[in-house]
Amino acid sequence: MKAAETGDTEYDLRAKRLEKCDETRKFLQNLYASLVERDRMVLQGKMNEIFHDIIGGRELANIELTEDFGVRVNELLPDGGIRGLAKSGSQSQINCLSFILSIIAIAEDNLTRTTQIYSTGGVYPLILDSPFGVLAAYRKKVAHSLAKFANQLIVLVAPQQWDASIEGELKDQIKKKVLFLLFGTTKNGNYYSVCSW
Repeated sequence: MKAAETGDTEYDLRAKRLEKCDETRKFLQNLYASLVERDRMVLQGKMNEIFHDIIGGRELANIELTEDFGVRVNELLPDGGIRGLAKSGSQSQINCLSFILSIIAIAEDNLTRTTQIYSTGGVYPLILDSPFGVLAAYRKKVAHSLAKFANQLIVLVAPQQWDASIEGELKDQIKKKVLFLLFGTTKNGNYYSVCSW
């Protein structure tokens, strides 16, 4: 075999390898894009389920996740069109809760699903600080959704944000209550007493 022929063969082999690498890269990019789109649609569906669980009567409002996972709330108009709803403090909080609860619910679903090639799920705790603050009209429904979609829940609330309707919805979730009592302030900060029952 001549040296020139060997060089051409090696060149052809390298060119074929580069071509196969490029095909593989394109395949993996398409697979990734497809999986992201699938997961975005699953997340959007779960967010709408939770969103509707909380808002109840506003069935014409839907959450839309944009391609970059931005959140928009749209209202279906009588003529079939849609328009974005203006964000209020309550709506922003409900959107955030819908997003976080969806991720937790999907992770738990993925853990128990046997049809997947690999397990990507888990049971994760949800820790919320004052989740009922701006949600006066939706407090009971938010508490209901928290109990329904979060397996492990830690809620930090001020006494004025806690009422019998919230406690009624979360009663099966409550395993322990802890009360922090402020006793005073020193130059190093506040000091508390902790009581649990």
